Amino acid sequence: MSTFNYIDFDTSLAFARSDEGANYINEQYVGETANQEYPGAFFSVYRTPQAAALAALANCTDEELARVGDEFSVATARCDGILLHSAEIGHNGGMTHTDLEGFASFLEGNDWIALDLINDIYGLEVDVASCKPSSLKFNPAEPWSLHEARAIAADSDEALCSPSLYDHNARPQVVKLDDGEAMVIIFNHGAPVKYGILDAAGLEELREGVRDIQLADIDYCLKLSGGLERCYYTSYQRG
Repeated sequence: MSTFNYIDFDTSLAFARSDEGANYINEQYVGETANQEYPGAFFSVYRTPQAAALAALANCTDEELARVGDEFSVATARCDGILLHSAEIGHNGGMTHTDLEGFASFLEGNDWIALDLINDIYGLEVDVASCKPSSLKFNPAEPWSLHEARAIAADSDEALCSPSLYDHNARPQVVKLDDGEAMVIIFNHGAPVKYGILDAAGLEELREGVRDIQLADIDYCLKLSGGLERCYYTSYQRG
């Protein structure tokens, strides 16, 4: 894998335009995500701030760089518990505007974006194993994020089959955890909106409630959604 260590802006520009720099940028590339302020517009996201800033330099000409002067844009997004980064030259809408100093901080590997400016995105191919807890045993003192819950649901055996019908586009899923527990997670248009944790007794009660219901029956979906009522913990309980 290529590596990058920040020295100064000119050295970074040369590295971004080199074959070694291209290899590093490609290795860190994740995909494109929608620019939420501009329908139909996208920006590329990378695993490291450095790669995002280098990609911005690699994709611009000297004339473009001279024209924007001290104006740059950066952004951070969160997907499945992983922070992803983007950067562009110029002041672009939907991103955080900064100057050369802030852009250079990205080149140094510092993600300084405020938490309230981080967007949640879904559907990108990321390494879910890197954001899963080391154990599926749930700890209410350190609850999972919805991203982590989504990653677990995407990479685990289901305790109950998923229904083939949707309740207002909400898709419940029940996933086995440790010690007989299970997680009920509700998706809306593919994004997780809430989850809850069932103990062994609650899981058995849910199993019994759907045992004689067909997967194609809307009541199956409703029963799974209702399983959240038996959860001893739900994501809505976090303050």
